[in-house]
Amino acid sequence: MSEIEVQDSDANIKFMTEEEWEQLFNELRKKILKDDEFWFMDNSDFSNNEPVKGSLSECLTDIYQDLKDFLDLYQKNSLNAKENAVYEIKRTFESRWGFHLVNAHKALHHIIMKRISQDDDFDIPGLF
Repeated sequence: MSEIEVQDSDANIKFMTEEEWEQLFNELRKKILKDDEFWFMDNSDFSNNEPVKGSLSECLTDIYQDLKDFLDLYQKNSLNAKENAVYEIKRTFESRWGFHLVNAHKALHHIIMKRISQDDDFDIPGLF
């Protein structure tokens, strides 16, 4: 895969504020409640074999932030903005939201399967 070359790094704008991040994180945390915390193996450090505690709300909020920043920047009518958007989404996928996506997916799968096994009437519309 070829690397995007950014001509003007000043065109790289972040749209989601810390306050918006906190608000979304807190709203998700209230909805997820006891299922927010989960354990995972941090594959970025192969010398560490200890599980790490994660937050589903934090993972989902970080994914949302990176994707929102990408979409908002890419929609700008400028080649420099589009170059920066593609460069940043690739960089943040490799360094952050790609890992969060995998960890959140495993945690959500575990939560759903646990609820299904505990309650025969548990249903997520459109899932099955």
